[in-house]
Amino acid sequence: MFQCSLFILPNIGGRSNTVKLVLCGMAFNAVCSAFTGYIIYNSKNIEDIQSITFWLMGSLGMANWKDIMFVLPISIICIILFLVHYRVLNIMLMGDNVAITLGLDIQKYRKFFLPLNAVLVGLAVYSAGVIGFVGLLIPHIVRIFCWYRPQRFVAYSRISWSNIFNLGRCFL
Repeated sequence: MFQCSLFILPNIGGRSNTVKLVLCGMAFNAVCSAFTGYIIYNSKNIEDIQSITFWLMGSLGMANWKDIMFVLPISIICIILFLVHYRVLNIMLMGDNVAITLGLDIQKYRKFFLPLNAVLVGLAVYSAGVIGFVGLLIPHIVRIFCWYRPQRFVAYSRISWSNIFNLGRCFL
């Protein structure tokens, strides 16, 4: 439902652009956070509150092979699709104006990459809880060092995420 709204709302008043997509995402985040807070506030059972809080923090401690076997094939397919389209991703990184000037139908590719990305993020949150969302920060840091080349970017992101996660486990 929310993902469908993320396709509709940014297109109000003209074509969508990156700023509209980010602002709509932030608005939906605020709505979902408020809804979660409302549920926690109105809960009468202490065990439910603890369960929700534990899920919100996330953990890899509850990971099992059943979840991994569900997540792994879908993740591999999504990552391969991103790698196959690395040239389009490179052009999209240059900005909307450059992509349109080079003849790229940016709306078509946004409609392709947004759900694909949502699937990957959803799988990360499904398997590890919200701590899987931390993985979204790592690619933005790694992109600076990869010179915006998706061929290297995916591998370096995976290695960096696992190293930073393990480093965090040593200190926390």
